[in-house]
Amino acid sequence: METAPVPFRHDNVVLDIGSGAGALVLRSGPELANQEIEIVSAAGQRTHVWVLARRVGSGAVMHAAVFTGLAPGVYQVPTSRGWRRVGVEADTVTEVDLNATGTDS
Repeated sequence: METAPVPFRHDNVVLDIGSGAGALVLRSGPELANQEIEIVSAAGQRTHVWVLARRVGSGAVMHAAVFTGLAPGVYQVPTSRGWRRVGVEADTVTEVDLNATGTDS
């Protein structure tokens, strides 16, 4: 059984992008803090990380799940309105607000 990570102390993130890899940042509200979130590639590969509270430049707190080293392609991402398709490109960081309304990207 996995335990939730320790709150905070997650201020810095190293993004593994380039050489055929991209990153995906899923922003959420505090209701998802310390929850595991999963994305699914078009090939059916599942990847999961924790939603953590992170301090950003101004000192404000942002809750986010950060997926790094992703193969370029389309991923299914859970949102407050159901699943959403999101494209990830090599050498790029894609950001998605899980609470925003919108259509597939």
